[in-house]
Amino acid sequence: MKRMRIVLRALAVLLLCVVGGETTGVCLGAEGGGGDAIGIVLDILKSGDQEMQAVAIAMVKDMQGADVTKALAKELPNLSSTSQVQLLCVLGDRGDAEALPAVVAASKGQDESVRVAALKTIGQLGDASMALLLAERAAAAAGQEQKAARESLYRLRGAGIDEAILAGIAEVQPKTRVELITSLGQRNVSAGVEALLKTAKDADRAVRAESLKVLSAVARPEQLPAIVDLLINIQTQSDRTEAEKMVAAVAHRIEKKDRRAEAVLARLPDVNDVKSRSSLLLALGRIGDNSALPVLRKELGGKDLDVQ
Repeated sequence: MKRMRIVLRALAVLLLCVVGGETTGVCLGAEGGGGDAIGIVLDILKSGDQEMQAVAIAMVKDMQGADVTKALAKELPNLSSTSQVQLLCVLGDRGDAEALPAVVAASKGQDESVRVAALKTIGQLGDASMALLLAERAAAAAGQEQKAARESLYRLRGAGIDEAILAGIAEVQPKTRVELITSLGQRNVSAGVEALLKTAKDADRAVRAESLKVLSAVARPEQLPAIVDLLINIQTQSDRTEAEKMVAAVAHRIEKKDRRAEAVLARLPDVNDVKSRSSLLLALGRIGDNSALPVLRKELGGKDLDVQ
């Protein structure tokens, strides 16, 4: 009976706050307010009673006001790991960036489940300043924590985020650079092509490979000449294979099928290096433009066996 009275009192107070849109008095426990909704919520979260926690969590995400967020965020580190995870979900749903500092702090805690929940919440609340943090965490972590950091990096929304990712690429370690490059593809940042053409020549193999992969996804047909030049100048065979796929992928975005091979055919006469020439021919095969057939037949009559 006592437990039922507590639940009913909590419901009454929380409903008053949510329906009435209050952020002071009864909702924040001001003197003479007649109640303390936030206090009730936090007591329930600490209690371990799953039924009451479900009631509190369902209600508090709709309570209005930055002061409510401040009160919840302040108490976050004092809760059990289970309660922190639940409250982090609520803070994410509330969408109030006021909680971001507390969420970032929680993402560095000792409990993995809390770190994962905090990283997910950063994806909901974060701004451009969070891009590098998420990329660094994705590079350093593994499993669910890495997955949460990556997904939050991909879902960040707001002004300047893509620009922050592009600016950070040149400043970070290779593993973090790979994460930033991957995010350009996931976020479909076509403005990143210029940066990717540079990182495709990076000293780190993983950075080069990821750059070529993302270029395949974000480069536009009008950028094909630069893409073809990149292929011609690549040094390693593994990179060449990826670059050939990249050229074909971008060429296939050209609507007119009989014009897809133009950029490759335009450069072929000037390329004498056997490996580079062979890569251009292989790219023509992947493109599948019939207008390239006369050139391919001519190359069959050449003297170099590799080109043949």
